[in-house]
Amino acid sequence: MSTSTSYMQGLAALFILIVSLVVQLTFNPYENRMLNIMEATGLLVSTMTLYVGLWTFERDSVSKDRISLVATIIVFVINIAFLVMVARVMGATAVRRVKKKLGFAPKEIEASGGIEITAPMSVRVESENIARTNYTVVTNPMNVA
Repeated sequence: MSTSTSYMQGLAALFILIVSLVVQLTFNPYENRMLNIMEATGLLVSTMTLYVGLWTFERDSVSKDRISLVATIIVFVINIAFLVMVARVMGATAVRRVKKKLGFAPKEIEASGGIEITAPMSVRVESENIARTNYTVVTNPMNVA
């Protein structure tokens, strides 16, 4: 495959990524705000990676080595930053799910309209032992008698 054909394919892919990014930012198709942010960031990182990769098609052989080195470093940093962001979001989501399964109150109000309140209480026992118990009160306005 010739260099010009590869370059044209790269430009076509870059155009598709830019259009996809504009559509994503315009319509925000996911209900979850974080998914919209991650999708837009992923498209932006892909766009920047491809754009910077197209720099390597520079014709001058002396500057091509420098451009390739700079492009490689930029692509590496951008993609590592994106992976760190994804790992943080996935980690925070996993922690929230584990806390919810263990009975800790979520930070947001449940989608069903219920309000969940968890209050840790300490009880002093005569033997100087302290027992900690989580009491959960769930109030659901839909089940009012």
